[in-house]
Amino acid sequence: MRIRAGYEITYECPQPTPMLLMLNVHASRVQDLETPDVLRTDPHIPVSQYHDGFGNLCSRIVCPAGRTVLSADFVVRDSGLPDPISPDAIQHPVENLPNEAIVYLLASQAYFTGFLHPYCLGWVLGISHFHGRGTINRRPRTTAG
Repeated sequence: MRIRAGYEITYECPQPTPMLLMLNVHASRVQDLETPDVLRTDPHIPVSQYHDGFGNLCSRIVCPAGRTVLSADFVVRDSGLPDPISPDAIQHPVENLPNEAIVYLLASQAYFTGFLHPYCLGWVLGISHFHGRGTINRRPRTTAG
């Protein structure tokens, strides 16, 4: 199955605003891309990237004051099969987790990252941590075929 995916996110920032974005396909699925998932900015601004400890490609930018649009449009191959599940998995209370596991929960302190991932987390980080004002232009861009 071929899936066309992408996003268009518009920010209005009152002043130059540093942002950390997680908008790219995870490294474990890069081989499934038929076209690259390149972050585009309008106006053009420098983007530096690095991989975090979880394999995510992270982008660092400084949005200028005013309107900035972030976008991408790409095609990914997928089998269409559901993700594997573990119906017998146990959900442990947070207070019983070992200290080493807490780092995996940090992004979920205030938001449901499963719902926001991959593109909305950048939007949320932009408005909640850096005090910019963000809006998402919701235009469906994912089609299967």
